Amino acid sequence: MLTSTGLAQSKAGTRPVFKDTIPRSFDRPGVADYPFLVAPRSLQTEFGFSYSPKFGISETWFPSVLLRYSPHHRAELRFALNYEPSSIRYIRNNIKQNQDAGAIGTKIRIMNARRARPAMSVGVNVVYPLQKLRDPQIGLLQTEVVLHFMNNIGPFGINYNVSYWWGGNQMRHTLQYAACFSYTVKQWEPFAEVFGYGTQAGFEPGFDIGLTYCPRPRFQIDISYMRLFSGNEYADVIAAGFSFNIDFDRFKKEKDPEED
Repeated sequence: MLTSTGLAQSKAGTRPVFKDTIPRSFDRPGVADYPFLVAPRSLQTEFGFSYSPKFGISETWFPSVLLRYSPHHRAELRFALNYEPSSIRYIRNNIKQNQDAGAIGTKIRIMNARRARPAMSVGVNVVYPLQKLRDPQIGLLQTEVVLHFMNNIGPFGINYNVSYWWGGNQMRHTLQYAACFSYTVKQWEPFAEVFGYGTQAGFEPGFDIGLTYCPRPRFQIDISYMRLFSGNEYADVIAAGFSFNIDFDRFKKEKDPEED
């Protein structure tokens, strides 16, 4: 039985199967997130660092951080720092305003994968500049609603998202799409992704390629290269990160084995 507490194995051997396993629950890197949740009563932390010659080192010194906790197998709570779309306009404005966005939200499981039917979840996030918390302005508040999907055939997988942003000074009525194609080889997973943002100011596409490695089921490291486009300009971004999962139920059982 495939669960969210470890790597599932295929009948033919040790190849990981695309299901609700811990490595599949890591949302780093890339734009398209998996529809899967973290294991109930576990805390997952995901760190990322990026550098772009176009934007300088400001994004590097303030890394992206995502904390995820699941009180129930159908929902998780999320808190993120440096939460922003992979958009040249958006990133440039944040640097100009010297602001970094924080987000709180949830991801809710809608259905599991079955044959051709994809796994699906819905996420809702509220985004606000951290530097403006002392002087709140309702006009800066942004809301994101995102649908996550995933289909797989053996080691091949595609996870795809569609999201809608509204509110704030930048993301009014923004439609985002992302599709990530991946292949699992034991603990390794190379991937390629396309994404884009459509606003009244124009369309901003992009792509990225990268590699993730899980030396242990509850730990992942990643590296990726991304190119963003906006009109006649583009930006190259190099990113790296690591993620880990802490299962509180597992620690409790190890501490008191008589409860088993």
